[in-house]
Amino acid sequence: MKADDLSGATVGGRFECTELLGEGSMGAVYRANDLLTGDVVAVKVMHGFVQKSASFRERFQQEAMALKRLADPGCVRLIESGVDEHTGKLFMAVEFAPGEDLLALRGSLSVPESIEVALRIGEALVAAHSAGILHRDLKPENIKLVRSERGLGVKVLDFGLAKVIDIDPDEDITTTSRRRHLTKAGEILGTPQYMAPELCEAKGDPTPATDLYALGLVLFEMIEGHPAFDGRSPLEILSKQISEPPPALKTDVPADVRNLVAWTLQKDPNDRPQTAEQVVEILERLHHKAATPATPGPAQLSVESPPVRPERAKIWAAALVGIIVLLMLMAWGMR
Repeated sequence: MKADDLSGATVGGRFECTELLGEGSMGAVYRANDLLTGDVVAVKVMHGFVQKSASFRERFQQEAMALKRLADPGCVRLIESGVDEHTGKLFMAVEFAPGEDLLALRGSLSVPESIEVALRIGEALVAAHSAGILHRDLKPENIKLVRSERGLGVKVLDFGLAKVIDIDPDEDITTTSRRRHLTKAGEILGTPQYMAPELCEAKGDPTPATDLYALGLVLFEMIEGHPAFDGRSPLEILSKQISEPPPALKTDVPADVRNLVAWTLQKDPNDRPQTAEQVVEILERLHHKAATPATPGPAQLSVESPPVRPERAKIWAAALVGIIVLLMLMAWGMR
């Protein structure tokens, strides 16, 4: 056992750590018994050397703040956070989320199952955004799949890069400017395979459309079995996120699903859906359609292809005019 391994120790006077589940650059996560309730929980403890950084301490505390705001079955629930009196380390205890790692299931889920999982993730984003929280690190590794008699559910984990937005009850979180800034200008944080272009370039503030880009990437990966953008280095992947068009889903995927994914993966956040509610509404209808036997008659749902921006439309129009003029000149010369 490592010298700093807390297995067997009690954290916060309440949580008895029984097993080290994993360790990252910022801290370690333990399975623990809640001595007050008898429940099994997960306890994240910050590394001592990381805790010396004021910015990392505040980021850890902001994750706890984000979880405290959330009360949704699709998001992991905070039980307690604070400073352990014996070690002096910051900790937070959250509900233990059993289930299957979504990363291990990519490519093995059917399209209807992938739609249902994306719907549940979208519902969790609705709850988070309504509470003034942007996740900013949505990826398969941070999602647990929970199966039950009622269908598929999810638990969205790890709000370590979450951005908490201070809002008034009647204020639109997509336009508010009163935000807590923990990310410095030009600082890039996240996992390249799931970062929206605006995060890759560290330009401007993230919005709900930033999380929806990641949701589109997760849905793509569930269906295709591999990331939409990948490469030999983080820099190569970031470059692709910024400049390369999103790859198309395989042709046997329903057009409505392909169009929805393409819409969420637009480079400009203004060209994507602007709210998680928009995406959830579409996913609900797609889920219902997938679960309902096909019947003759007109389609009940049509997700249009992503709109072409005005400047792009002008380019295409100019090209079309040029082709027409060229054809006319060729016809005149053949007289």
